[in-house]
Amino acid sequence: MCRALADKGIATLNVEYRCVGVPGGTWPAARDDVHLALELAGSLPHKPVVLVGHSAGGQLALWAAKHAGLPAVALAPVSDVRDAVERRGPESAPARFMAPEHFAEGSPLELLPLGVPQIVIHGTGDDSVPYEMTQRYVEAAGGEAELVTLEGAGHFEPIDPQAPQFAHTVAAVERLLDE
Repeated sequence: MCRALADKGIATLNVEYRCVGVPGGTWPAARDDVHLALELAGSLPHKPVVLVGHSAGGQLALWAAKHAGLPAVALAPVSDVRDAVERRGPESAPARFMAPEHFAEGSPLELLPLGVPQIVIHGTGDDSVPYEMTQRYVEAAGGEAELVTLEGAGHFEPIDPQAPQFAHTVAAVERLLDE
């Protein structure tokens, strides 16, 4: 995805964060990693900045949007960590990533309002993160968030430059860069 955006003339910074399965791969370590990346991005000459993230990275992009005051494009984001944990159970990746005592500080739904424009792109056929989670998030966000629905698309089409749905991702990033 980053290469495809760069090929379109959009400067990108691909942030890796500690995630489930690596040492320290729980909240708040991932938050700290993203915070450091935001500091680095702030020192770069490229402006404006739009945050983009997919799935758990979408959760982090929305968190970062709130704390950095930057617009975000969230792709099939885990926008309600509490719901993800309740739905998938105590041994699931979301439960291992974020303990309940951190939901209020890290779950995008619980952080609303974010105070920045957001475009949330999600496929109705996503079997990893339910489309309905995004619908609830965008409704709760009011006018701050816009939902782009990809009929029948799964979890990975928004980040796959080979998928026709990727054009929606590019358009969303370009639009927020122009605002």
